[in-house]
Amino acid sequence: QLSDFKAKGMGSSAEAINLSRQIIDRLLDMDKRVQQAVSNFQQSGIRKPAPTIAGKMEQAMRWLSAPAMDDKGLGQQAVHELVREGRKLAQTCQEPDRSDLLQKCDSVERLTRQLADLCNQGKGDTPEAQELARTVQEKLNDLRKKMDETLVKQIADVFLDTTSALKQLSNAAHAPADAPNREPEFGNKAGSFDQHSALLTQTAGRVADAGSCQNKKTVEGIKNTAGVIKDLTPQIIHAGKILLDNPDNQAASEHFELLKREWMNNMDKLTSLV
Repeated sequence: QLSDFKAKGMGSSAEAINLSRQIIDRLLDMDKRVQQAVSNFQQSGIRKPAPTIAGKMEQAMRWLSAPAMDDKGLGQQAVHELVREGRKLAQTCQEPDRSDLLQKCDSVERLTRQLADLCNQGKGDTPEAQELARTVQEKLNDLRKKMDETLVKQIADVFLDTTSALKQLSNAAHAPADAPNREPEFGNKAGSFDQHSALLTQTAGRVADAGSCQNKKTVEGIKNTAGVIKDLTPQIIHAGKILLDNPDNQAASEHFELLKREWMNNMDKLTSLV
């Protein structure tokens, strides 16, 4: 209607001015309602699950400190995701670390289920629920500590030597044309490099998923860099095979060396991130 008034040259008329005021009032009221809705949304605790372990721990602990609070299940979901990550990590461990981690996961899950049952019965603010929530907090902290210790141990083992497998592959690719067993030697070194590269990126992935890093950008950086290394690994093996088959080809040699440098640069970056 206001645009009609303007089109007729009546934009400054009393009717148009009054309509403008009504529109402004409605916009202000709408803005107030939106701000209130945002505030209610934030106060209710309805948020997406945190992307990091540290964030999940914060969400879980917030619920456990007041289990009667209605956070729309976010706290319980955070606990379940922490347990899931703990079990995933346990599958990469040797005994007795594996059994220890799984036992801690089972304990947290069992106690959380008991607490959730009390909350569903409207007993989240009872002394029994409060005591159970404190126990879950202790068990959850214990689980996270064990996860951190396990990851530190894996990082120390896997990232102790990141380049030897690549150097051995390079030596095999540059083997003289008359060297004995060139083909099987290259195949062996390629397999070793592929396996070690996969172990490095998988370990980094576990750090991103189950580590204690609180910085979302760092977690994304770990995943992205690990992805680049994963993509480069078969390219290096392929380029090495071309060089093996064409030992006097300068272009093949330069391409192989270029991919090697790119892989090592990204590996240095990944090592600094984990």
